[in-house]
Amino acid sequence: MEKWQQIKRMMFLLVAVFLIGIGPWLVCGDTANPRELTLYAKAGILSPVRLKFPKDYDRSSPAVLVIVMHGKGGAIQGMLPVWEAFDNPRFILAIAQAPYPFSGGWSWDFPSTDRRLWKIADPMISAYILNVIADIQADYPITSVYLFGHSQGVSYAYLTGLLHPEKIRGLVCFAGIYPKEFLPREKVEPAIGRMRFFIAHGRNDPQIGIESSEQARNILEDLGAEVRFFPFRGGHNLPADAVREAQKWIEADTSLRNDR
Repeated sequence: MEKWQQIKRMMFLLVAVFLIGIGPWLVCGDTANPRELTLYAKAGILSPVRLKFPKDYDRSSPAVLVIVMHGKGGAIQGMLPVWEAFDNPRFILAIAQAPYPFSGGWSWDFPSTDRRLWKIADPMISAYILNVIADIQADYPITSVYLFGHSQGVSYAYLTGLLHPEKIRGLVCFAGIYPKEFLPREKVEPAIGRMRFFIAHGRNDPQIGIESSEQARNILEDLGAEVRFFPFRGGHNLPADAVREAQKWIEADTSLRNDR
């Protein structure tokens, strides 16, 4: 059943991209005397988000919301162990699934090397995450929002959080890359005084070197941010001790103490 739902979702995405355009078309190819063109248009889809609640959760009590963004080729199921690694968490966890099929899982990146398409597609990911926040806030009292990214999900956590600090309180970034090309200093500076940052990375990561997280830390600190940097023994993974360290950091947010 789950496999059939994925197939239907892929078919819907392909049809929607070509037929249900909203706004201007972006044309790729020679448009002077075309014989064949590929057109891309914005299309709305429904993507699943799994919610996990604390033990003895009281729906009338305000809570922190943590949104998890998986890595490339990942899915909701692969990120469920994060919830199990937490130690009696007091926040709501929402695991968002990326929209583009990739290698049996899902990707946040639009499947193209055309940078013009990235500039259109990337803000759509941010809009999706902001929609997740709005939908959850409509049903549950939320005090603040954190984005928890792993690998590819980290880049989109940066792109969403740093450009929307009025919505995002802080970022938890595991083994990812800071997309500095799309985050010029003048756009990021307004977020620095309003947000918190936790960056973690395995010292022996064979996929993304720890230097990527060190560079992200340096960029943010140069802008004036305070960054909690947590290198750990391991590779491109989410070990329980590092996840619990991130949990302690989130729950130590002094701005939330009066809400508990």
